[in-house]
Amino acid sequence: MIVPLKQVTLFCLEKDKNETLARLADLGMIHILTDAAAPESPGRTRAHDDAAAAERAVNAIRSAAALKPGQSHTLALRKISVRLNGTTPEPVRRANALADACCEASEEADALDKTIARYAPFGSFDPSLAQNIKKQIGRSVFLFSAPEKMVMPTVEDGWVDILSANDSEKTVYGVFIGKSLPEGLDPIALPVEPLDRTRSRFKEAMCRKIKAVEALAAMKSELPVIEEAAKSAAEANSFALALEAMKDVGPIAHITGYVDARKCEKLLEEAREQGWGIFLRDPLPEENPPTLLEPPKVFRPVLAIFKGLGILPCYTETDISVPFYAFFTIFFAMLIGDAGYGAIILALTFFGHRSLKKKFGVNIPELAKGALTLFYVFSFATIAYGLLTATIFGMPQTWLPASYAALPVVQWFADMNNVMLLCFLLGAIHLSIARLWNAVSLFPDTKFLAEIGWTGIVWSMFFIISSLVVKGFQQPACTIPLLVVSILLTALFMLHRNELKSNGVSLGMLPLNIISSMGDIISYLRLYAVGLASVKVAENFDTMAAGIELPIYAKIPVMILILAAGHAINFAMGGLSILVHAVRLNTLEFSGAKGVTWGGYEFQSFTAKKPDSLPELENALPNGSKA
Repeated sequence: MIVPLKQVTLFCLEKDKNETLARLADLGMIHILTDAAAPESPGRTRAHDDAAAAERAVNAIRSAAALKPGQSHTLALRKISVRLNGTTPEPVRRANALADACCEASEEADALDKTIARYAPFGSFDPSLAQNIKKQIGRSVFLFSAPEKMVMPTVEDGWVDILSANDSEKTVYGVFIGKSLPEGLDPIALPVEPLDRTRSRFKEAMCRKIKAVEALAAMKSELPVIEEAAKSAAEANSFALALEAMKDVGPIAHITGYVDARKCEKLLEEAREQGWGIFLRDPLPEENPPTLLEPPKVFRPVLAIFKGLGILPCYTETDISVPFYAFFTIFFAMLIGDAGYGAIILALTFFGHRSLKKKFGVNIPELAKGALTLFYVFSFATIAYGLLTATIFGMPQTWLPASYAALPVVQWFADMNNVMLLCFLLGAIHLSIARLWNAVSLFPDTKFLAEIGWTGIVWSMFFIISSLVVKGFQQPACTIPLLVVSILLTALFMLHRNELKSNGVSLGMLPLNIISSMGDIISYLRLYAVGLASVKVAENFDTMAAGIELPIYAKIPVMILILAAGHAINFAMGGLSILVHAVRLNTLEFSGAKGVTWGGYEFQSFTAKKPDSLPELENALPNGSKA
């Protein structure tokens, strides 16, 4: 469910606001509303810079330490402007200095590399010679490029020499000595120094970069200290942001946020003990509260998907976690569609689980625990579907035991018409759940009849599409009457009479929306198409590997190489299809029918601890408040 919230405004004495925030952080109940558009105070800027510097130090050290020997020159760090201050820990300061040195050396090397590439066709020479030639004979020196097929112009008082050619670009490079460059030749400015000197400076810059990266990698042993500093800096930044959001009105300070409605009594008890003033009310229709999502415990792992995709329903919308989880699992299994791949996912999940247990013991982070549960479920579902369809690493059914391939369920899934019908049926059920859910939510408002009508339209489209696409499917005689009645219900009850003037255009869009519903049903055919493509790719790699005509001692390693590479590519493409198709069917087709826009943002309880350097921070705040 989407947990009901109350908007809370908390009042305290201005002199106690820092202790009040510290107590609110201990309670961990309130999502504090902050004004992101408000200009930062000096204290907030300082806290933000400390957090950014610490985070940058952690990322730079991790990136450098992850490089293999000889790869230091490949590291690319993001250059950011961070103002370090007296509160910045020395290791963080040192890591940022090395990161700056790496960025500066990298930028210099990139610029020099471009210069080298530009002037390499002309070779190395001293540009000052051009000035000497002009002084002695009154002629200028020009570098140029020209199309390879161009006939070089003949100049009476000049001299042209082609120095090099680039066959791939069909271009020649040369030098012209004369009063002015002839037409058709593209001028290239003279370099500021000899090419040999530029190359030497490039090597020096690369050496400085490599030394900086190696020094960063050597700081890996200090990473725990820096990570702790990053955590403290992030908390100080959050505390400073909350302190800014706490407004003063004379001797009184107040702050606004949202609280879980179930915890209001506990908050009121705390307010009585602390002497706070509390004002609680329901969110107004025009407000946009955060979303605190709390699915049933069994379905709670789906939060890992929402977190990974960065999506949440709005506060006023519906928690669709249960159907999302159920159908996402089915779609995952059908899109991967191979019991062998399911076994690989299961093995990877098991080893990942073991690694996390070694690192965290029984205290595995909740999000990681949810992700592990998801992949256990997905892998078992994929194995089950792969066994039903007799798909194991794409092996042709002729390679499998005859008794297994002859099972009725395997034979049923072997008929593509049955699988296509299953896809359409899944689509009809999926969309019907959304429409019937809307109907239950709207009852007893007459608009619930329009949602019943949409459910009828969905099944009418299912019958029509299946009769056109699936061989042997007979369209029921009730299809057309059902469609007519459903359209009438939808048209008559989708709007109240007083809404016709303001929203009457939706009636005009009804024919297009009905046609769109047909497209929604057809969209579920992607489950069959993508799954079939994956099976055929795997099958082709298997056939290719088995068909190699080599001596057995040479055939085996080549077969292993082809099978490993082919199935790895197919496995990766399967993962991509999950992100594209399984996510789409839930977040677009189903969510569109249910009316979920995924425009919500996460409820985040304020838990930032009061930083040790708070007195300095307070003195920098605009209102000059003190602890």
